[in-house]
Amino acid sequence: MMVDGAVQNGTADGVAATATEADAGGADGEAAAAPVEPIVNPELEAFQRQFAAVQENTGDFNGWCSVISAAEKLGDIAQLRAVYDGFLAEYPLCYGYWKKYADAEQRHSSPEAAAAVFERGVAAVAHSVDLWNHYAACRAAAGASQEEVRGIFERGLAACGGDYLAHALWDKALQFELAAGQPLRAAAAYTRVLALPLRDLDRYWNSLRDFVAQRPAGDVMTPEERAALEEPTAAAKKGAMAAARIAAAAAAKAAAEEAARRRVEEAAAAEAAARAAEEERLIAAAAAAAEAALGAVPPLAPDSGPAPVSDAGAVVMVGAPDGVSAAGAPAGGPADEVAAGASGVGANAVEGMAVDGGTAAGAAEGGNFDAAVTDDDLKAAWLADREKTYKATKEELARRRQFEDAIKRPYFHVKPLDAAQLAAWGRYLDYAEPRLGDAGVAALFERCLVSCACYIELWARYARWLEPRDAAAADEAVRRAAEVHCKRRPEAVLLAARHSERRGKATAARTAYERVLKSPGGIAVGSLAATVASANFERRQGSKAAACGVYDRGLKAAAARGSAGAAAYAHLAIQYAHFLRVAYGDARGARAVYGEALRVHPAQLVLWEGAIHLEETLGGPAAERVAKVLALYERGVALPAVGAEARALPAAERETLSARAAAFADLASDAAALEAAEAAHAARFKFGGGILPRISGLPWISWLYRVPGSVPRIFRIWVLKRTGQASHSRSEDD
Repeated sequence: MMVDGAVQNGTADGVAATATEADAGGADGEAAAAPVEPIVNPELEAFQRQFAAVQENTGDFNGWCSVISAAEKLGDIAQLRAVYDGFLAEYPLCYGYWKKYADAEQRHSSPEAAAAVFERGVAAVAHSVDLWNHYAACRAAAGASQEEVRGIFERGLAACGGDYLAHALWDKALQFELAAGQPLRAAAAYTRVLALPLRDLDRYWNSLRDFVAQRPAGDVMTPEERAALEEPTAAAKKGAMAAARIAAAAAAKAAAEEAARRRVEEAAAAEAAARAAEEERLIAAAAAAAEAALGAVPPLAPDSGPAPVSDAGAVVMVGAPDGVSAAGAPAGGPADEVAAGASGVGANAVEGMAVDGGTAAGAAEGGNFDAAVTDDDLKAAWLADREKTYKATKEELARRRQFEDAIKRPYFHVKPLDAAQLAAWGRYLDYAEPRLGDAGVAALFERCLVSCACYIELWARYARWLEPRDAAAADEAVRRAAEVHCKRRPEAVLLAARHSERRGKATAARTAYERVLKSPGGIAVGSLAATVASANFERRQGSKAAACGVYDRGLKAAAARGSAGAAAYAHLAIQYAHFLRVAYGDARGARAVYGEALRVHPAQLVLWEGAIHLEETLGGPAAERVAKVLALYERGVALPAVGAEARALPAAERETLSARAAAFADLASDAAALEAAEAAHAARFKFGGGILPRISGLPWISWLYRVPGSVPRIFRIWVLKRTGQASHSRSEDD
């Protein structure tokens, strides 16, 4: 209440004071009211100056950045919109500034206005993973429905989800679905991502396995997927069970056979041991009996021979105990018992094998196997299908990784890329075009043209690749190059003109050329390359008059610039004469072009060289041709009139031309003409000796290397070095 009272009192006091001042003013009668001074805002004035400057020079990136900072300090949404709209019209691939623009709309306007800016941003730079994530987060924070946020994620994944570094977008999409309680959607997203050669492919595979292990099959696969898997999974499980039974039976049979074999071996070993023991016992008994028999036999008579042995003695040893056979083994002794025991063991072994075989057969028909398909069975089958995809994708990722790792700047920046980066993109496109399919190649081109947006050659390559596949898409690519990303570069407009001509759109091509050459808002009025290209275009359209008109207008524009346009004028004149001579065989027209050019700019050495070269190469009688050439040399070398030095060749160039005249006379004329040329040269330029022929003295040599396509490049380079070193140096010629 005290605060309110203070405010009320202050207001009342203010009103009273105002009333008093008014009364005082009224008392003064006609006294004028005091003027109101305008409010000065230095920040606003600085902003307005900067904004005016960048509007004059829209290509000043740093200037735009300063203006944006000034506008942010002002906090005026109208000013911010004007600045951001202007900047992003020039640099639409700067995704960070789309985010700043949307944030400004969020602060000063509404979430809907921010969403509108994001929509413009993702349309301009669809391969920005960060911008899609910011857009989805903005709408989620604004309370948008799950369907709307999901739609943003889906659009982003469709646009750039296959990019090598798209993992941040997939991560956010998966987090969104899990937070929304949609595990089936998350599983579907995992399935999609495993088919894409992303940098984090292995991480997604491991994450999917954990995801599946922690959830029932109903949270992993749809009812349709489950139904599709149940029958083949059951069949596979039955097959596995049958194989397990067969394996178990085979194992049981093998075990039985092994046990029987061991029993037989053990029995045989026991029998052998028993026989050996019995043999030892019998041998010992026989030895004892023999000793006893020897002791009981009386000595033989001296003349008696050996006692005859009866048949019975052959069987039963004399004096042997009863029951001992000739073999030394008693009948019915332990050896027979051992043999009988061994026979019993063998029979038991065979019987055991029969029993074990029956057991194995039983195992093949039964066993503790559950034929029901479980959740784990279905999840394993579901994962197995995705593992196949993962392995195939991993192989492709391994092939691409060398190209991806070579790309160090995948985003846009006004700074030029280095040669290594451009070469890396070129190699990647070379790899992709025959292998990845149209969708994959188009996506790679779009990625490339984010970081390489300022390079006309890549836009041209994209348009050439698109043209046989989608003519409308090729037109759009050329339009983006010429009207958005490279609109201040003549090469981009010439690309558009050539493209339109190929597509049979002569009017559109002519309009593009005129935009470069003579439009008040043109990007390079008087561009030499555009003049030549436009003239050649008109020739292809069948109009010599239109083609010559292009050159005439170009020469007129260059002449209007005076000495500042002298070099451009000379270049165009040489091209014009060459054009007439080569395209139409019009030697007279070419000679006329040189005549006018030498009248306008006689101080341009290249014009004299071009005119001389023309006369040297024209047909006709040799004497007449030589006379015309020497006459041109004489005109070029002649001393300028008093006061006309500025419109004549400099002394050093006249000396060079004079030396070339003597060299030409040596090449093409007689001894008298040569002597005259050398004498004239010596008279004009006190040289102290004769002039030896030299290749650098021939006028067509230094001229030819200036005309593209006239001579092989390596020869032109050699001539350039040769003439550059010899033209102004007497010491090398002496």
